[in-house]
Amino acid sequence: MNFYRSFSRSWIAKDIENESSQELYMSKSNSLKKRKQSRRPKVLNLAGLPHKTRGQDDKFLLALRLAYALRAMEIFNDSSQERFQYFYALLGPGYRQPFFKTIRDRIYRRISAASAALMDADASDEAWPVSYKTLLNESIDLLETGANLSRLCINKKAAKIINIIFKDLFIQKLETLKTSESAPIENHFTELKNIFKLNPAELKIIEIGYLWNIDSTFNDYFMDYLKLKEIQANVVNLARLLDQKQDAIVNALDLNGILVSGNFFHSDGRNSDGSLESLQYKTVSFLSGSLKGCITDSLFTEYTGTDVLPISKFHADKDKVALLKKLLTSSPGMNILLYGTPGTGKTEFTKSMGRHLKKRVYFITQGDGEGVAERRQAIMACMNTVKPEDSIIVVDEADRLLNSIFSFFTGGEKIEKAWINRLLEESKAKIIWISNAVDYTEESVLRRFNYSMKFKRFTKKERQEIWRTQLVKNNLLKRFSDDDIEQLSQTYPVSAGAVSNALRDVQATLKSNPSCGKDEIIKGLGLILESHATLLFGEKPKAARVNAKNYSIAGLNTDADLNDIHHTLKEFLIHLEKQEEPLIKNMNLLLYGPAGTGKTEYAKFLSRDLKKDLVTKRASDLISPYIGMTEKYIKSAFEEAGHEEAILFIDEADSFLINRESALRSWEISQTNELLTQMENFKGVFISSTNFQDNLDKASLRRFNLKIGFDYLKPEGCLTFFKKVLSDLIQDQPDDANIQAAFQGIDRLTPGDFKVVWQKNAFKSDKISFAAIKAQLINEIKTRDNAWAKKLGF
Repeated sequence: MNFYRSFSRSWIAKDIENESSQELYMSKSNSLKKRKQSRRPKVLNLAGLPHKTRGQDDKFLLALRLAYALRAMEIFNDSSQERFQYFYALLGPGYRQPFFKTIRDRIYRRISAASAALMDADASDEAWPVSYKTLLNESIDLLETGANLSRLCINKKAAKIINIIFKDLFIQKLETLKTSESAPIENHFTELKNIFKLNPAELKIIEIGYLWNIDSTFNDYFMDYLKLKEIQANVVNLARLLDQKQDAIVNALDLNGILVSGNFFHSDGRNSDGSLESLQYKTVSFLSGSLKGCITDSLFTEYTGTDVLPISKFHADKDKVALLKKLLTSSPGMNILLYGTPGTGKTEFTKSMGRHLKKRVYFITQGDGEGVAERRQAIMACMNTVKPEDSIIVVDEADRLLNSIFSFFTGGEKIEKAWINRLLEESKAKIIWISNAVDYTEESVLRRFNYSMKFKRFTKKERQEIWRTQLVKNNLLKRFSDDDIEQLSQTYPVSAGAVSNALRDVQATLKSNPSCGKDEIIKGLGLILESHATLLFGEKPKAARVNAKNYSIAGLNTDADLNDIHHTLKEFLIHLEKQEEPLIKNMNLLLYGPAGTGKTEYAKFLSRDLKKDLVTKRASDLISPYIGMTEKYIKSAFEEAGHEEAILFIDEADSFLINRESALRSWEISQTNELLTQMENFKGVFISSTNFQDNLDKASLRRFNLKIGFDYLKPEGCLTFFKKVLSDLIQDQPDDANIQAAFQGIDRLTPGDFKVVWQKNAFKSDKISFAAIKAQLINEIKTRDNAWAKKLGF
């Protein structure tokens, strides 16, 4: 290399300096005026390239590369191997021979003689490099790679001349690519610009990003060698290359800008060091034409179905629905949040609302693997594409978009709260956001919604209405009785959509097998709904809670008249149903007494007798190790029962109604306070049971309207439960008088003891004697007493 630097001082270099660049490197057919006009080419305009075949797209992209290469010549004073390698690749086979011919004619013919003379004069110097002639010949032999081109630049003038040769050939090549028609890829760029409202700087960044993705040599030179992807350090050069103002480039690559927040680039568009990421695959595919249809087809879809329920069929507050209609028909810029338990009809309600208001409804895509960034991009595209005055945009399953608290730990992505807030404030579209929960949505996001509606779990009546509506819709109502509908609605807590799908499957089965009986239809329907519920909730649906067939209140030993209790509760429910502002809005029952005396079964009996669903909660359902969560679960239990218009039964109430005078921890007091508050405000029947009445908070006892003590069975009660539970197991059954006499003196038997003994003997092939049964019952008492003694430490 030192040789070539010293060689620049020779007469050859001086000769090059004295000859004009026009005379050396311009073709005789090119005028000086034409050359001056082409000295500062702009980045190629995207208009005017062929489009009839795939080859026209290639020509368009080649012209784009050439334009960027010409722009780079103006900006970067560079004679590196990386530059010439890229430039050489751009020439293509048809222009490489003229390139070297120009060098041979304009440089080599002037230095070959001098180079040979110098070589001959010092042939003994082994360190002397090859001659320029040899070097040039080597370069010509490597036409496919363009290797060693930088070695031809023996000095700055030679480098300048070679760059000018490249420039002139690039301009000539550009002239051959021009056309009055548009290439398909150009149309794709224009479509992308219109869909996302891209400004010129944003479009240029996508343009260069696309070339970066598809052309490794472009990437090697512009992005890696010139380090243009390191935007923090090279934003000035990037702006000059794109022929844009520096501020425009900075704003286009801002974290809150559409390119970054709209998921045009991988990751969040920017690496931790501020460097630019590559374009997303979807964007590249669309621009390349390999993505089927318009890019919007993969971002949002219009709902065109007609099979929707009337708005009146949804069990929502009429006043709230009326207000929602007004909001969705008002001026643009409305964000509505629908949230609540999965399967409560939020999505179907939205479809029906759109149909009722005669609005076009567009659903944001939520395909496999769609993350937060992808959905943000889809929302932007939809807002820019549809007409806000006659459209509703629906963001279904929006939990990951809205739940910004702990988002990285729950979904692996950090939600940009600022983006959501800005969208909610600035949007001119009508958007309905549907989420199952808002527990992890920040208050600053929630308060920006114009309106919200909570969808609660369907009540028993609502579920039955859904079943009837779907049965009528599928012409199957005549095949199902009211009892069938009640049992199905109570057993399978699935959405209206799941019911509709299951009934369609039944219809298809009936077409192929019209002789199917009702039992077979219900069995098949149950299996379909069971699989659906198991898939959604992770467990098989539980059948409705009913009493054992051998349960009877007649034999119970209580300190209250149970018939009078039943009459009181029935009259209370009638009063509650008739009065908007009832004098008494709750009836709280406390069932207390030893374990096994029939308290839980009595709660089930009341539910059946009063024709009310029973919401049962045990301590394990409500107690949480996290501060404040137990109180939240207690409140939710009362809300669930209130919404269902059901009886709420909390077993093991002593776990919550701790005596506050002896409480050691603050949360013990707060749990008791929460339960007492909910009892006071609850509208309906609340039942609580405990085995340890003495441990209850004294003040809480005043909150129970009715208190029923359950005790061990009396002999007549033992006779009742023996006949109902155990009589079928006895081989020689005594008469009633002898049975009752046999239980005299056994004073701690419970209905639960009879149940346990029946379970022990139910599957024996031979019947057993009364004496053996009696002995087993007495043994149950001893076992229980021994366990109690050990618990007390005796």
